[in-house]
Amino acid sequence: KNGAERASALLNEMFRRLDEGDSRMKPDSTTCSAVITALAKSGNPKKAEEVLHNTISRFVGRNTNFRLNRLIYKDIISAWVNKGLPEAGEDFVDRLWEEYKDKSPNIRPSHVSYMALHEAWSRSSDPTAALKAEATLRKLWSRYDNGYKCMQPNARMYGVVMRAFIWKNPEQAPVKAKQFLHEISLRSVKLETKTYNIAMMALAPGESAVQDIQELFEQMNSNDMTKPDIFTYNNMISVLIRDPNTIQDANNLLNKMRSSNVKSVKPNSKTYDLLINAWKSRGAMDKARELLRQKKNSLETTK
Repeated sequence: KNGAERASALLNEMFRRLDEGDSRMKPDSTTCSAVITALAKSGNPKKAEEVLHNTISRFVGRNTNFRLNRLIYKDIISAWVNKGLPEAGEDFVDRLWEEYKDKSPNIRPSHVSYMALHEAWSRSSDPTAALKAEATLRKLWSRYDNGYKCMQPNARMYGVVMRAFIWKNPEQAPVKAKQFLHEISLRSVKLETKTYNIAMMALAPGESAVQDIQELFEQMNSNDMTKPDIFTYNNMISVLIRDPNTIQDANNLLNKMRSSNVKSVKPNSKTYDLLINAWKSRGAMDKARELLRQKKNSLETTK
């Protein structure tokens, strides 16, 4: 903390001497960004904002060689979140956007800043955090629709918002996941395997979880860019074992994983444990013991 304050004081001294005509004291963008980051990481986002705005007012737009690293916005957002004030982080980014959205594309926040904001809300203790993360997503689409194509939400943003509902509002997660997946399709957002996996977790508590997750699984298999991984298979199995009518389907899925040549879908301890416990709970001890034997052999083979 003291180091950040000393760095800030030195930067102010450089500014003072520059104002007096000593051009040798002109700090570059790397120096300014480093001081702002140090202040934010030391837990002083307010001071970090002050230095940022001072820097912007002095250099940006006047010197074409001066380029701030916009990743420092993420540091300031994180600092506000760590103080328990994610709304202050959102206010900071929105003020920057409104001031520089048309004046300076190099200064206005990008979707990366808003990704940090989504993650901030998802980690917040605010019980309405998931709804606020969704509101931020809607804000980005509004800007995109108004011509700011750089603000288009991506699949990772949707994944962060769905995860927020899983953590904060699990009873709403299945409905929201369906809504977001429909929106992703309409908006032609390119999905990633990780986003599919989060969507499966969100759908899991729903009444139609088996059908919904099987449909997603089929979508992934038909898309060359989003092949299932171990998390996908474990998500599938965790849903299938709930119903006595589909527990054998879960077992068949395990056999498919074992016979696969793809290393990323080989069963792990969790895969076996899900099925072992499922068969035990139904009194099928022979099947549970067989799976336990397979698990031991599998883990010894991978050592």
